[in-house]
Amino acid sequence: MRKLFPLMQPIATHRLPTQKEWIHQIKYDGIRLLCVVQDSKVQLWTRKQNNRNTQYPELLQISNFISAKSFILDGEVIVRSKENKPTFSLILKRDRNINPIQIHNLIDTHPLEYHLFDILMKDGQDLRNHPLEDRLQILSNIIMPNEQFFLVQSHSNGQLLWEQIKKNGWEGVVSKKLGSSYMYGKKHQAWYKSKVKQERLCVVGGIQYKANYPNSLLLGNYLHDQLLYIGKASTGLSSHDFQLLHQYVPQLEQQLSPFVNPPLQQLPIKWIQPLLTIQVQYTEKTDDGLMRHPIILGFTSSPANEARWEI
Repeated sequence: MRKLFPLMQPIATHRLPTQKEWIHQIKYDGIRLLCVVQDSKVQLWTRKQNNRNTQYPELLQISNFISAKSFILDGEVIVRSKENKPTFSLILKRDRNINPIQIHNLIDTHPLEYHLFDILMKDGQDLRNHPLEDRLQILSNIIMPNEQFFLVQSHSNGQLLWEQIKKNGWEGVVSKKLGSSYMYGKKHQAWYKSKVKQERLCVVGGIQYKANYPNSLLLGNYLHDQLLYIGKASTGLSSHDFQLLHQYVPQLEQQLSPFVNPPLQQLPIKWIQPLLTIQVQYTEKTDDGLMRHPIILGFTSSPANEARWEI
């Protein structure tokens, strides 16, 4: 077998391919996981080549549900919220835990689902140069889906799937070109990902500094009359924006944090009066109330009291 890493990665795009040679799959908000089974031994590997046999012991029974002696499968492991939504913060609790007792408890409180979308090898045969549709058919033929192992479904109508994903508030869609082989990394034009984005008006309550210069903005939303810290962001601001902030911060600076839950940060922070507002794009709200992957779209003229967080 040739080397397995880096795994094939979808390329970010803002438009779903619409040609008939493309299929579309749900992009689950989880952790990429490669399953290697050879000589009756199961090995689980993340995209960064970290072994996860300890963290996900219930997945080690996968051979009972795959009709092949040896195989390499690619997929995403997820944990669903009470609202049935795949939630990244929940799978992180499984992924970061190595305590045997806690892992045993998490099997019940944070049950895993392994959603399989590709097969690289079966019974010694390297399938990576086979067309995508052939690999999917082979995977479909050998998997016995159950409450833990799932075959990711493919859809011909990407726009219809996108609307459903957007309605559910899920992460996005991965589009794959029929006839394509399994390739390393992102050096291809065969897999594309489209992510559902959310937007939010935020109040700037502090500026984090690095080397005596603004580095990122500490952001908040009002819940009743209290300003809640909901994350920090720097992506989206230009060097000119940071220069203006550097000039005007002294006029807005105050001694105490305006947040009711000020964050603990390693870099120096200057607290400012909660007057500036910005529009922020992000992927989801985490369980602890923070924005995930925030991107600053720009400053606004909206008053700070309009920046509110839903319970």
